[in-house]
Amino acid sequence: MFMYEFCRKQVKMVYTDMEWYYYRIRSNSLSHSNDIGMIRQKLKVYERIRNQEYKAGHREWVLKWERTIVWTILSAYLVMKNNKDQENSRYLKKRMLLEMRNPVYRKLPGGTKGLFFSLLIGCSISPIRAMWVVKQKICRTYV
Repeated sequence: MFMYEFCRKQVKMVYTDMEWYYYRIRSNSLSHSNDIGMIRQKLKVYERIRNQEYKAGHREWVLKWERTIVWTILSAYLVMKNNKDQENSRYLKKRMLLEMRNPVYRKLPGGTKGLFFSLLIGCSISPIRAMWVVKQKICRTYV
């Protein structure tokens, strides 16, 4: 959220190819956690950014953040289904169905909405879910 606010205020920036800090991925970081509390927190941040972009009239960025929200929900849903976590997978499925009613979601291209809907349905079918896990591990996008 800090970097988003920083860039949104259009602070003057300079690019350099010098290394200034070391980025270390921690298993308990917000962006790399399977904990439902962390996932909810991540979704709140993404929604806040999407809503600010909406207010600013940046349609392209609004849709980008909407896709990110939906992908985050579906990825977490897949993980919860594979972990046989009934309570959290039910929560995420309801969360996805609520997101599909969002006016911003309705502005996504039809093909994108179709893909997201088929992934939501596919997560409930074990063979399709297994193929998606393999695809995500190959592409290193498994949450």
